[in-house]
Amino acid sequence: QFTPSTHSACAGDMVSFMAMANGKDVDLNWDFGDGSQSTERDPNHTFEFPGRYKVRLNGTRKGTDISSYQVQEITILEKPTAIVTSTPDADHGNLIHYTSQVGADVTSEWQFADGTVQNGAQAYHLYRNAGMQSVKLTVKHSNGCIDRSVKNESVNEGLQLYVPNTFTPDGDNTNEKFYIKSLSLLDVPFELTVSDNQGQLMFHTTESNKGWNGKKLNTGAEMPQADYNWQLTFDKKYLKNNIFRGKINLKRN
Repeated sequence: QFTPSTHSACAGDMVSFMAMANGKDVDLNWDFGDGSQSTERDPNHTFEFPGRYKVRLNGTRKGTDISSYQVQEITILEKPTAIVTSTPDADHGNLIHYTSQVGADVTSEWQFADGTVQNGAQAYHLYRNAGMQSVKLTVKHSNGCIDRSVKNESVNEGLQLYVPNTFTPDGDNTNEKFYIKSLSLLDVPFELTVSDNQGQLMFHTTESNKGWNGKKLNTGAEMPQADYNWQLTFDKKYLKNNIFRGKINLKRN
């Protein structure tokens, strides 16, 4: 007789077997049902492919033809493979598009070195600082089998943001608001302000999906066509170089 460490395992995982034979005068021979054999007393075996395997242990008392055997079935489940593909964005060198090559029965979780987590077969991550960054992908099959992989990403520049230089709040439903699209990808606290050239506040937000509509504080009078100054400030604990400034041109056709 023998005892397996489990009767159900994932492909590629190791299963341990313990023989219950009495004494040392017994020759043991294991047949794992996948073409592999062993003469160890308590072997470990890895089943590489999913399926049902009949594991047989034969025991023969040394110097005799007295023998016995036992067969137990081991079920090996399909295991997903965590494969990460990454593509840098054309406009933002530190915005990376990640994909995992998984099937419909597999979920994906992305854990980034800055603490953010995303779920789904695809993920976008905007790295805030330059240097070697890493992402860990965990894929889980509906049968419970899990695989993980880590991919290192070399980010050559600090945070790059694509910020438009013109918007046209003239009621034609095109380019009506000034906002910074990349902010929704960062998932970190920020403050965005817009002021005129005299320093008067025109707009203020801490919400990534809220933009300036060309009115004073978004509810007052319409502001005239001109260049306005915007400032984006991040918490320093999230970003080393935490202040960005520029100009936005308000234009009405």
